[in-house]
Amino acid sequence: MQNFCFEQTIVIRPIRFDTSEINATAAMQCATYRRQFYDPQGTLGGELGKAYPMLERYETEEVFKGTWQKLAKMVAEPTPRGYAYVAFLVDRDQAEPVAIAKSMAWQAGDDLAENLTVYGKAKKVQDVAELGSVYVRQDFQDKGLGALMVARVARDALTKGYSQMVTRAYAKNVSPRFFVEKAFGQIMGSCAIPYGYDPAILDAKGLRDDEMPSSIPGTWIFWNTRAIQKVAGLIADDPVRKWSPLNGRASMRCLMVTQQDLIP
Repeated sequence: MQNFCFEQTIVIRPIRFDTSEINATAAMQCATYRRQFYDPQGTLGGELGKAYPMLERYETEEVFKGTWQKLAKMVAEPTPRGYAYVAFLVDRDQAEPVAIAKSMAWQAGDDLAENLTVYGKAKKVQDVAELGSVYVRQDFQDKGLGALMVARVARDALTKGYSQMVTRAYAKNVSPRFFVEKAFGQIMGSCAIPYGYDPAILDAKGLRDDEMPSSIPGTWIFWNTRAIQKVAGLIADDPVRKWSPLNGRASMRCLMVTQQDLIP
């Protein structure tokens, strides 16, 4: 069992797809992403921006808002094709997210099926959930919150009938190591992370689609049935659970709120 060390109470719940929450979540995600990949003082020393300067110009808060708006439509479909969770500080304004995790259903034409077949990991793609992304605000990193976000998606995936899970991570990022060391995943090989672009945003920024990267190098991370159950087990069945770290720091009170608690 990992130690989770926070002084505040954290609530992990489904995102509410209203304008205020989308804007707050997109702002946190964009700031975290840009510091990780483009800031010279960030983890990667701005490496992604050096390799793909046009991508740095394109990926702004507006783009992240658009991604959440698309996910909102997918969630609203009769058979939802995606879901997302946000971690909030409950002793502050509820519009202050500190972490997100989202998943979108696999679509025909994606290379997920081919890769799972090549690596011999799954007999049926329909059994595999895809973890879309995990972001944790900088001041909440290295505290175990990222693993809890993965756990929340894993729990939901198991509830929906999936028995395995997969995600893609930028190959040179620290996330492949995180998924293996903290969230019980297994690296299963290299892949390409595809990119798509909004023509209107490209035009507004004076960019052309043919000068943008169609993909960047990535790494596949896979959870078999035992691993997805193990990471899901980081979250207790009880709605409220307390962890008392061995190092004596303040314990964390983490509430896992269900969709039914939020929507009448």
